[in-house]
Amino acid sequence: MGIPFKLIEPFATVLGMGAYFILKLFVSTTALEKNIKPTPRLEPLSQADNKTPKALDDATPQALGLDCEMVGVGRGGSESQLARVTLVRAVTATPTKQEDFEVVYDAIVKPVKKVSDYRTKYSGINKEILREGLPGVPLISFEEAKKQVGGLILGEIVVGHALINDFNVLHLRHPRVLTRDTALYPPFMSSQGKKKNRRMMQRKLKYIVEEELGGWRIQTGGAGHCSAEDAAGALGCYLKRRVEWEKSVGRAGVGEGGSPSSSATNKPYDLVLDGSNMPIGIHRGDGGEIKVRNRVVDDDDQGNKKAKPVPGQTKYAHVDYLPCLKELMKKDVRKVELFWDGSGLKEWKEFDKDGEKRDLGGIALRVTKIGIEADDVIVEEMKTEESQYKYEELENVTVEECIESLSDPADFSWFIVKRTSGGSKCHKKLFSKLNLRRPSEGACCFVPLNEGSRKYSLGLCRRLKHDKVVKQRLVEIKRVCGAKCWPKRIVVTDDVLLAERIVQRGGCVIGGRAFVEVV
Repeated sequence: MGIPFKLIEPFATVLGMGAYFILKLFVSTTALEKNIKPTPRLEPLSQADNKTPKALDDATPQALGLDCEMVGVGRGGSESQLARVTLVRAVTATPTKQEDFEVVYDAIVKPVKKVSDYRTKYSGINKEILREGLPGVPLISFEEAKKQVGGLILGEIVVGHALINDFNVLHLRHPRVLTRDTALYPPFMSSQGKKKNRRMMQRKLKYIVEEELGGWRIQTGGAGHCSAEDAAGALGCYLKRRVEWEKSVGRAGVGEGGSPSSSATNKPYDLVLDGSNMPIGIHRGDGGEIKVRNRVVDDDDQGNKKAKPVPGQTKYAHVDYLPCLKELMKKDVRKVELFWDGSGLKEWKEFDKDGEKRDLGGIALRVTKIGIEADDVIVEEMKTEESQYKYEELENVTVEECIESLSDPADFSWFIVKRTSGGSKCHKKLFSKLNLRRPSEGACCFVPLNEGSRKYSLGLCRRLKHDKVVKQRLVEIKRVCGAKCWPKRIVVTDDVLLAERIVQRGGCVIGGRAFVEVV
């Protein structure tokens, strides 16, 4: 039972007003932790339904709302840890109230580390809930929650508010092309500052929901936030703006009467991935199917990153790139090829030592003969007629011209950046992003393939301008006219020598980070 505030008021004159308010805040938080026991505000489905969600009608929007509640661990509770996770979906085409949603998945997660701050005022979680759970909501381990949520969101559009925090505590990654964050959607944000220095600021979810969904109010009362309610609110805001939102990210035809976005290139190209020189790997899933995922570098006992993964114990991130690549093939990508060195896949006995080409649902997996590098095969297959330009004949442009061109969605010019000389330590991080770690080695292309790659390239250009890299003649930028020389084949690699060879042959190359923006 909490201590009445009037009992601590006499201490104000002794402790001072600052200490008095701190003590008052502590007493109110302690009372919440002991007395408040929030209950879910949406009726959860059974555990069987959590594993196999019911199918919806074709007219019902296919998207999932995600929200997580967190508690604090470590010194002062500064580190966030998952305490509750909820997935919801809409049962009507135009949801505007709480009854228009149903819970697909809801679970209380047992703490992995000792909890030092329950954050009850915001999370609605206290000690009793983490020990006993809630009525109708199962209490499970973190690994179970991670695996089940990862399986449910695989290949689905995930909607939420500040989703980066949710994915971080879940230890999951989700493709950017399938992520919709109401905290980062410009129409939901507010602008502050004068015209020249105006900044876009994130707003609280409860204000966005109240404006977008006709006065529906969430996060009311003193029992803390409800993950089911917050997930439903974010999903409802997305569904109301779904057509224009999908157009803004270059996904034409999603929603009613969608037309191709002005930011999409509508120019076909082939995509070639050099898997041997990217942080990705192939492995088999639980059902025996081949998956392409990011390799994960584990921490050692002291919490430091290991330099290399242990052979035979390589771990992979949740994201499978194959569905993402198939999604790209529905738009501008004509063909996708994944190259791996045969010497790097010796443990895969099923692959022929003389090389093999295998079809993965429309995507070609090509494993080279042992002793032959995939780099040489990629360069060799670049036919002479595909060389659309000669690098020496291209015009040099300023970084301002590059920014102006990339800012115009109707301009399809693309640019080649090469490092010409050294630089100071302050440029090291930028050159690492550009994959130009040494002078006269490698190349980086800024290609507006879609809205994501355009924004990523534009951000790097602005960084080049800010750091005065072009002005100091540390790099050179050359323009390629997209109307005449749009790349027929785009190679994705982090190998600087291969990138240099591709550009010299008149091709186009992007790094692994830029590829993530495309996907």
